[in-house]
Amino acid sequence: MKKKSFKIGEKNLMVARLDVQQVMDLTEQLDSFDRDQLIADLDESKVTGEERLKALREQSGQKGLVSNLIRSAFTMKGAMRIISSIDGMESWPLSEASPDEISEIALHSLGFDMSEFEESAEKKETSNEDGKK
Repeated sequence: MKKKSFKIGEKNLMVARLDVQQVMDLTEQLDSFDRDQLIADLDESKVTGEERLKALREQSGQKGLVSNLIRSAFTMKGAMRIISSIDGMESWPLSEASPDEISEIALHSLGFDMSEFEESAEKKETSNEDGKK
């Protein structure tokens, strides 16, 4: 299991990736949360009939997509939900972490390393600039 070190405050945190079952559980929790939120929104808006059924079907079509979980890592609430699944995180000084650091930790635990994406984007920019010359 690939771990990455994050320095938060004075503490170095070794963050491992979540296992497949943990990611599946998080995806299921997010699906349930999103459905409950949609139903509450539909109730509050007094949406009924065909329009309500259409909205519920569309949401159901998104069920189980890990991409929704990944997107949620870019929100504080979603990132904290993901981080809370990491064993031992209770002792981490997350109050000292920036929102960017919290998202980066959450994304790493899902198997995404933002530094790899940034390096890839920089290489692509450089190659595009070289091609223009």
